[in-house]
Formats: sequence, structure tokens, C-alpha cells
Amino acid sequence: MSLRNKIVEGVVKQPTKITIYGDPGVGKSTFAAGRPNALILDTEDSTKRLDCTRIPVHSWADLCSPIMELGRDNNGFDTLVIDSIDQAERQLFEHLCVKEGKDSIESFGFGKGYVKAAESFGKLLAGLDAVVRNGMNVILVCHSCIKKVSPPDQTDAFDRYELRLTKHISPLVLEWSDVLGFLTFDQQIITAANGQKKAKGGKRRLMHTQRAAAFDAKSRLDLPAVISVDDSETVDETFSFLNMQEEVTA
Repeated sequence: MSLRNKIVEGVVKQPTKITIYGDPGVGKSTFAAGRPNALILDTEDSTKRLDCTRIPVHSWADLCSPIMELGRDNNGFDTLVIDSIDQAERQLFEHLCVKEGKDSIESFGFGKGYVKAAESFGKLLAGLDAVVRNGMNVILVCHSCIKKVSPPDQTDAFDRYELRLTKHISPLVLEWSDVLGFLTFDQQIITAANGQKKAKGGKRRLMHTQRAAAFDAKSRLDLPAVISVDDSETVDETFSFLNMQEEVTA
């Protein structure tokens, strides 16, 4: 085949790979479950109170098996959700420890356990790519954590929100995702007349899709920098691209 026959021009429409993260109770599972015709691989029994379609996942094998099948046959679903991937990471650690006869992931020594885990997690992401090629969106749900960072171009370290994953696996998820959305409550710190500081707001929920000093976020799509997820019509309109399966698989 000549080079000219290999060239693909213009925008290629395909399902989307999304990672949503934030603190507990901010609505990550609810957002993911509300996407089109979703099947949830529930690793931590977090969706029992949601009206959704789920597969309970209690081990790494429980997680990998349906992903392999959906890579071959989407079974009529449009969106695959893993809730949550930080629990899936722990299940992977347990799997590797049983397989290798280790007490913990630290028992491998010199970080070798984390390297093995990253290799296995990379294979999982490759399996999810097959699911995407088969016409399904994929949404990963993750909890957040606060980490102190020390950028080389800054004199002082500062705290920021990041995925609650190990340093070997977090970059894999960041690179894999088309959209990394940070979901949080809209709250501000104000200074009263007496000089005391207090929090204001904290009820409205916002999803950030552009990186800031305080958190990781990104989007390869043309999305607003901030999305109000309490407005269901706005959310449905903003994420309407998740309904492209008919165009992809036709």
C-alpha cells in the first residue's frame, strides 16, 4: 500500500475516552451513570442507589473479563464506565501479590511491584481502546487526592488536586484520556470584616476541563473550561458527542 493510500484527512469521529475525578460525594458516579446507555463495572459497590445497569467487580479478573468481551461485542451498550479505577488499581495490586506470593506490592522491592502493575494497567487501557474501536465511549471514575508539587520553575511548593493513583499508573491514565474532568463544589474563601476567613458556597457542582495550578484537567475536544453539572440540559448538550455511535458503527 502506498503512502498516499495510508493518509487520513480531516476530523475522525469516534467514541470518547473520559476520566472524571473529584472528592467523595461530588456526583462522579451519578454523572457517569447518566451517560448514554451505560454499563457500569462497579468495583466498590458505589452504584447500588443508582438506577443503572452494572456488573459487580470484586477482583482484577472480574474487571478484565467483560472488557475483553466488550472489545469484541458491545452487547448493545453505548458507554462503558469503570467506577472506580483507584479501587481497580488496588485490585490489581492484590492480584499481583497472590500471583507472585507476596504480602504486599511493596514486597517486590525497589519499586518492581509498581512497575509490574503499570505494565498490567497499560494492557487494561489497550483493552479499553479495543472497546472504543468497537463503538463505545469509556468513562473512568476516580477519587481525588491532594499532593504537594515542586515545579522546577517555581521557588515554593504548593498543593494541588490529582488522581488518587500511584505515580506509575496516573500518567498512563492522563495520557490515555481525551477528557480529564475535575469535578468539585463551587466554593470560595472570603475574609470577613473582622479579618476571619470562612468558606462561602459549596452547593453548586462544577466540572473543570482545563488545567490550573490547583488541579489537573484537560480536553482534546472543544469543551467549555467550566461546566455546571447541576444543569442536566447543559450537561446533555455539552456531552452530546457521546451519542455518535451510530455514525461510528454505521
